[in-house]
Amino acid sequence: MATSLRFVTTNLIEQSYCSLMNGPAVVLAGINSCDGVDAEITRASGSYVTDGVRPGALLSGAMAANFPASTYVLAVTALVLTMSANSTGAAGPIAATFTPYVTRNEVSPFVMENAMLRDRRLLWQATGSTTVDFDLAANRDFRAPVLAGHRGISGAGITSCPVKYAASATGYPPASGGAWTTAATLANPVRDKGAVFAQATGRWVRFEITAATAFTLGKFVLGALDYDLGVISSRGLRRTLIDPNTEARDGGLNPVITYHGDPRYLYTIPYRSIVDSMLDKLEALTLLRKSFVMFDWADRALEARVQRSELASDWNFFSTVNVMDAELNLEQLG
Repeated sequence: MATSLRFVTTNLIEQSYCSLMNGPAVVLAGINSCDGVDAEITRASGSYVTDGVRPGALLSGAMAANFPASTYVLAVTALVLTMSANSTGAAGPIAATFTPYVTRNEVSPFVMENAMLRDRRLLWQATGSTTVDFDLAANRDFRAPVLAGHRGISGAGITSCPVKYAASATGYPPASGGAWTTAATLANPVRDKGAVFAQATGRWVRFEITAATAFTLGKFVLGALDYDLGVISSRGLRRTLIDPNTEARDGGLNPVITYHGDPRYLYTIPYRSIVDSMLDKLEALTLLRKSFVMFDWADRALEARVQRSELASDWNFFSTVNVMDAELNLEQLG
């Protein structure tokens, strides 16, 4: 059992769907025009299809400088690509790199174009077990993988998810079948499911998802434990259950409370100490402008944000000893 409250605020795969890998990147050259409503790109010879470019591939490399961020392939034939955005630069024979996505497994309206928005409420849906690989671009240190915003559809959804990694030197995919190292297994995920392990270092990270039914998933998280709040400093979390609801009217115009979305918890982390190192960490958390993952004393993970971006604190002076009290309020994302 863990003995502290820990926070993951550095997500190494924040651009989740931009870095999914399914084979090596494809380098294209000799593009001789770039025009059209959907930025059609043609070339005199060769085949984009043969090169492995598929709908959903993201544009990067030299070509990316001439298109808006996160431009991706809408359609592909042997000599013509149709992109998702118009060119912002002049047409010309320039090289380009397209990073293929993992093979699409989607059901409308949960398409990967929506998933690219990386919003917890714009969910990605898969119909069953799948493997998702990430490229961190270089060897990186990490300690905590999380599946955030999971929901099974007509059943359990994800039942198990080993998280594996391999060093950059192994290449992608790793040269030998035993090159993947298992860091942790996320079993029976609830809304958010994570694990904490000894520090691992790798470039390639694999989520091997086993699912009993179709499922939706809001976000993959892989990060470091940037803030450790200890256990001695805190009396433990207090939490309040919030049921999101709105008032409607029935046929007789009587008020009826209806529920929508997921119930969520409001957490309070109380703190008292005669040293200010922990208080500094709490203050740093209030500066975050996006969600993060918190692991409680039992290493249960939840995605949360700081309520109102504020910290309540007070200094009490007793002779030569300063006693600091503080409360950090968190809101779990539904």
